[in-house]
Amino acid sequence: GKGVVRAWFFQQLATSGTARDWTAFDRTLNALRARGVKAIATLVDQWGNCGSLDPTGAFKDEAWYTGDYTEVDPDGIVSYRDWVDEIVTCYKDDPAILAWEPVNEPEVRPFFEGGCSVDAGAKLQAFMTDVTGLIKSIDTNHLVSSGVIGSGQCGAQFTDYASLHAIPSIDLCSFHDYGESLVPMPGDEFNGLQFRLDQCATLGKPLIV
Repeated sequence: GKGVVRAWFFQQLATSGTARDWTAFDRTLNALRARGVKAIATLVDQWGNCGSLDPTGAFKDEAWYTGDYTEVDPDGIVSYRDWVDEIVTCYKDDPAILAWEPVNEPEVRPFFEGGCSVDAGAKLQAFMTDVTGLIKSIDTNHLVSSGVIGSGQCGAQFTDYASLHAIPSIDLCSFHDYGESLVPMPGDEFNGLQFRLDQCATLGKPLIV
């Protein structure tokens, strides 16, 4: 009964040696299209342990969001930003895609165990403005989701969440609900699901959980 799936569309999954290979993505989209199912295509992972070739993981820290994403990805053959340009150009007309998701669970921290910088919100907004703006400049057919967890992570805490989703090139708000199935509305009044629903309603944008 499911109509939408979220799928990894990472650069390394479309790379064979030093060449681009779209076989895996074509197979996925063909299978979905045949079943009337659509994909939320996630283009990179915050944590790195979903897809990185680095055995220690490749957590994306503050430096990545403020410039390193434009450098060649060690798990790919081009930078993350160039990868976004490339894959969106390739599949911009594919009806099996529901939405693009730039990052799975983006958050801006100086390092893996670090706290939030005072300007984390501004840095995540600058990154998302650039990347989602790039997506929309290529593809006007599909939606764009923020992909954030939504429960108070660095860059999307409290009112920063609304500021992030106010970016015109982000169409969908996001909230990831982990293991709180007995709580209809998880979280508190600052970063909980009800507050996120209210914020997105004010923005006039749907929220996907």
